[in-house]
Amino acid sequence: FKNNLSKIFFYDLETTYNGNACLEVIDNKRKHLKTNKINSVAINMRNSFEWVTWYLAADAECKKIFLISTDFTDPVVENIINKYEIEFLIQESEVKIIQNNDNNSNEERVDIIFTSGTTGMPKGVIIDEKSYIHVAEVLINETTQDQDDLELLSMPFDRSFGLARLRSCILSGSSALIAQGLKNFPEIYQFSKKNPISGLSMVPAALQILILQLRKKAKLFTNNLKYLELGSSSLIDGQFDWIKENMKNAI
Repeated sequence: FKNNLSKIFFYDLETTYNGNACLEVIDNKRKHLKTNKINSVAINMRNSFEWVTWYLAADAECKKIFLISTDFTDPVVENIINKYEIEFLIQESEVKIIQNNDNNSNEERVDIIFTSGTTGMPKGVIIDEKSYIHVAEVLINETTQDQDDLELLSMPFDRSFGLARLRSCILSGSSALIAQGLKNFPEIYQFSKKNPISGLSMVPAALQILILQLRKKAKLFTNNLKYLELGSSSLIDGQFDWIKENMKNAI
């Protein structure tokens, strides 16, 4: 992804990171990872710019990245780390060295996403590099996403659909506003007045928050929307009608 970062912007409501600034931060993360001895890294932290930079640094240096849901308790995380002999655990602004194997793997780059899904039982889903780039390219084509778009990216990165949206933003060169849920939607709405949001990616529960927060201001927010992608679960009653009424020209 490194070459594509030169044309992307990340926003976190308080700060703007352009591509060059991103690369500097990522390079510092890479140095922190002590690259010559790392095969596997686990990321177990909430959506944030910090998450993105750790992921991209690991993407450049590691063959295996384990994305562990923040829903899991510490014992579950510890069991995953021990079972798969993961070398580094990245949590909120902290890196723990679990073991330091000089393990130079020739395997293809993969992400292993650990989530409880709908069953409540932790399980790892393996996604290889060719697959996730293919999915990102399909999504970019379907949404006509490009470097002029700004996406409100509120899907969780430790789920496959959230990660697909992040990759789509990077590969298309579009900008991304990273949001942990939509609890701070009033601030997002104010941000959107100066920086029109053209893409939404979220779960139906988050869309419901957006609908309830906007109320009569819906058209003001949706006027610039070019595409919407929903994932994870079925639409909530009334949402389809709201989408048809307020997003008539969106994909």
